[in-house]
Amino acid sequence: MNRRDMLAGILTDQDVETLCHLVN
Repeated sequence: MNRRDMLAGILTDQDVETLCHLVN
């Protein structure tokens, strides 16, 4: 399981996208 899958389990897709933008 990758990090995005783990985040998707506790956060909404919008939250995951926001985090991805912050990381990048």
